[in-house]
Amino acid sequence: MLTLSSLILAMGPAVAQSPEFAPAEKKSMNNDAIAKMIKAGLSDYIILKTINANPGSYDVSTEALNALKAAGAGDRVISAILRRSGQSSSEG
Repeated sequence: MLTLSSLILAMGPAVAQSPEFAPAEKKSMNNDAIAKMIKAGLSDYIILKTINANPGSYDVSTEALNALKAAGAGDRVISAILRRSGQSSSEG
């Protein structure tokens, strides 16, 4: 007679390798993703957590930063993008 625990042990490797149970792959963030998060009404706290938790490729040109500011990005969000891009917000 097959017990529940032996069934779970037998299915373990198949379940662990199933794509439905695979860890989510981190998506690369960019300026457009940040603008969409702002437009969706997410808080700076959530946006900052997302910037810090995911890889990113940001455009930190003056025009791109102005566009983020116009989209509603706060100074903390822009500073986090600059830090992740290897620049400091205190560098002119």
